[in-house]
Amino acid sequence: GKFVLRTRPITQLKPISTVHYQAQRTYRAAQCQELGKPLVLARLPSQELQSGQVRIKVCAAGVNFGDLLMIQGAYQEKPPLPFVAGSELAGEVLDIGDDVTNFRKGDRVVGLTFNLGAFAEEAVCNQYELWHIPKSIDYVTAASLPCSYGTAWLGLTRRAKVREG
Repeated sequence: GKFVLRTRPITQLKPISTVHYQAQRTYRAAQCQELGKPLVLARLPSQELQSGQVRIKVCAAGVNFGDLLMIQGAYQEKPPLPFVAGSELAGEVLDIGDDVTNFRKGDRVVGLTFNLGAFAEEAVCNQYELWHIPKSIDYVTAASLPCSYGTAWLGLTRRAKVREG
């Protein structure tokens, strides 16, 4: 038999099932892939937020001695490779997980990332690792405060025994 191609009006065609595709959110990060070597700019998938976690758009990250030691492999704790270094950051809240009560989208925050990850475009922190920052403090200044301020405070008050007056 012979086959003949016949056209049909579009209204007579059955719709093809729609496939919903949602692109996975990604971000760039300075990743340590080998101890003692330069960091590599990598594109990583965004983490899913757990209860009590906050996603931060990193506007500035502090670089402290512990971060450098960790990248060199000389720190007392050695995270599994690869890892994104950086333990202090300042930025803007992008998303909040369930049970987050002290922060909302758009808040300006400074924090510690005990799970590392500050040398990136975004980071996930537990809500108790973050503090609000006033508009009068810029992100760069704020990012330098958590570790260095805490170290200086402890050194002055506990070791040097500096007191008021």
